[in-house]
Amino acid sequence: MPHPLARLASLLLAPALAVASPLARAADRGATIDGIHVHRSVDSPAAARLTQLTIEMGKGGCAAAKRACDQLAAAGVPPSDARGRRACAEASGRFTISGDPDRVRRIDVHEYFAPAQQWAVEKRTTARLRQHNVCAAEIVEEESVLIKHYSAKGITIYRRLDDRAEGRRWVRDYHDRSLFATVLPLFFEIAPLTNPANVSGPLGHERHGHHTCEVRKISTANSVFTSCLASTGTLFPDSVLLSGSWVVTGPNGTEVQAVDRLVSYSERIALPVGLFHPPATDPVEEAGRPQAPADNATSRWCLAETARTGVNPCDDDDDND
Repeated sequence: MPHPLARLASLLLAPALAVASPLARAADRGATIDGIHVHRSVDSPAAARLTQLTIEMGKGGCAAAKRACDQLAAAGVPPSDARGRRACAEASGRFTISGDPDRVRRIDVHEYFAPAQQWAVEKRTTARLRQHNVCAAEIVEEESVLIKHYSAKGITIYRRLDDRAEGRRWVRDYHDRSLFATVLPLFFEIAPLTNPANVSGPLGHERHGHHTCEVRKISTANSVFTSCLASTGTLFPDSVLLSGSWVVTGPNGTEVQAVDRLVSYSERIALPVGLFHPPATDPVEEAGRPQAPADNATSRWCLAETARTGVNPCDDDDDND
């Protein structure tokens, strides 16, 4: 006999699953559904520290490349391959950065939820240091999008990938998961823990505008994640993160990794159905399935340049993280 909770889950999800298919078909027709929107701003000192360390290493690498190339030139032994010749041409000896390195510490987070359909979307705008060559780098902004469709049996996840050569595409994956795990505070997904953790009881309340949230902490041997969760009054999500912080204790003492602050929180607002689905014009591939090489103007140019110079200008490992 099915467990009573399983029966309850099927009853709760039946209306959502019944409307999911027509709603998905309506995504491109401008249909809307009731939802929740949470906007947070994250300050990440950890990202700033890592970027500064990378810059210092870049300065040293640039200077070292300049010295090596000067020594080769003085000895009358220029680099023998196209990649080496290009590297020496770019080795100015002075590491330059385009953009503000401090921008990397600011992360913008938008979370959207469709309670009746058990759908969620997270959009993050971040910045990182992209190195073009041994002596030049720039600060670039990037947006990541994660769509999750929950059901009684698991979660279907769509992750957007933006590739300079192949364009935009989505990867679809599926994970088995209990319905009742999905209604737990979603901050457990934000700070995945690999060590045994202690979850505190309520530690008080905070007020953010017109919204009140309950403070709790998750502690491990070397880190503490503090969250302030506001109840939504719905089964999904049962609560949302309004603010929080992540602190790690290591060889250098206690360091703040990130601090979340609420910008805005809206309930029962009209959200476009299309927000919760990959656009019909974007390709969707299954996770783990080999993807055929892209055949477009950019990829053909990359192949032509590789054949002409011996160096693939689109082969940028730093962009494929």
